[in-house]
Amino acid sequence: MSTIVPFISAARISGLSTATIQGFTTEDWAAFNTDQLIALTTVQMAAISSTGIAAISAAKMTAFETQDLRALTTTTIKGLSSAQIDALTSDQLSALTTGQIGSLSSDQLDGVGVAEIAALTSAQIGSLSSAQVASLSTDQIAAIETGDLRAMSTASIRALDAGQLDALTSDQLQALTSTQLNA
Repeated sequence: MSTIVPFISAARISGLSTATIQGFTTEDWAAFNTDQLIALTTVQMAAISSTGIAAISAAKMTAFETQDLRALTTTTIKGLSSAQIDALTSDQLSALTTGQIGSLSSDQLDGVGVAEIAALTSAQIGSLSSAQVASLSTDQIAAIETGDLRAMSTASIRALDAGQLDALTSDQLQALTSTQLNA
């Protein structure tokens, strides 16, 4: 089966209804070019399914503007592969809502580089569950800004293993609150 997506101009993409967006198949989403992806509105972005977003190549993920990524539902965010997450820039990742960050799986967090971890806000770091924190690599833990560590819950601090705790710098350790240290 072929798709009509290559024949839709980028100028016409923004005029498509959300029903049309929801009706696109994975083959359709894979056929979108960068200009067409850029033309999607935030309302259309919110209508993309998790299987639809999964069909977009990692190389094309940088086409999305930060407000477009914020429009994705947490269910849709769960459809991103670790390669797609890895392709996102620091600005794109730091623009995600705390709900979106909190919905990422451990496998997806594997795709977040140390520069992107460092760019996350305190609120985003604070939204990580203890299971998510436990899945972070020692390099990712070491990249967390010292002030952002204070936003972690005591349960998240408690979830750190010996290797992760060892990866914390002396500045990071000093930034922890007494409650976090007691955890």
